[in-house]
Amino acid sequence: MRKILALILVSWVTLTSACSESPAVNSWSVSAGETRLYEPTLSPQQYKGWSLGFRGEHYNLYRNTESVEWLFRDRFRYGSLINASSSAMMDYASAELTFGTHYIFRPLNDFNIRLGGAVQLFGDLKSQSRNVNNIASGNVSLNLLATLSLSYDARLTQNFRLGASYSLETPLIGCRFAPHYGEAYYEIYLGLPDLSQNVAFTSLHNHQALAGNLRLNFTFRDKGVLFLAFTHDHDYFRYSNSLFYVNNLSGSVGFSLRLSPVTL
Repeated sequence: MRKILALILVSWVTLTSACSESPAVNSWSVSAGETRLYEPTLSPQQYKGWSLGFRGEHYNLYRNTESVEWLFRDRFRYGSLINASSSAMMDYASAELTFGTHYIFRPLNDFNIRLGGAVQLFGDLKSQSRNVNNIASGNVSLNLLATLSLSYDARLTQNFRLGASYSLETPLIGCRFAPHYGEAYYEIYLGLPDLSQNVAFTSLHNHQALAGNLRLNFTFRDKGVLFLAFTHDHDYFRYSNSLFYVNNLSGSVGFSLRLSPVTL
């Protein structure tokens, strides 16, 4: 585990040093909200409950450009859910790593439009001990996203700016691990290492998802930013006569700083 964390740190330092000349903007936030999901491999009922999250974003312009931006995002979420009949609990955890590139259009002063794409690695784990066929269900997916962001930033005083932004993203193509209807994870385990029957190609025909983030920024002295945000995530996947979905609504609070990249 330590080797993996060290590798991620070294890769991140190398990426920020190679891509950018100026210090990157780094944002961190914590969130709380409600998650609803349907997981047919575990239960025929919808589960819903509270969830907590952590989100980090790091972005800057590429070298020798004033209109092309890179972004790296890491996001983690945990939820404690209960079914519609209040007879069983479920634990939910997810992790996401996303790297994207955007072109910045500036049609008006202080108004920016960012349009681009991103590669996302996503995984989640759901645990429900009352199920006799599967006590847990996992998903790992790799997606190519289309992204759009609108932002406006107004200077109210010499040392204070107020801004707002709204970003959207949706997956276009990808692949993910998916069990067949009624298939036990023990059966999948017996078939290892061949997972060809449990890897599904995804596109708009079987995977519809939309994630949005509405944010209000309070910028002080052009250095530090405090922000409030509202996030909605909707993810629907159809496979082997089954529907899988996860919906999350949450509010968050966080801060941003422009920090110089660490050099080794």
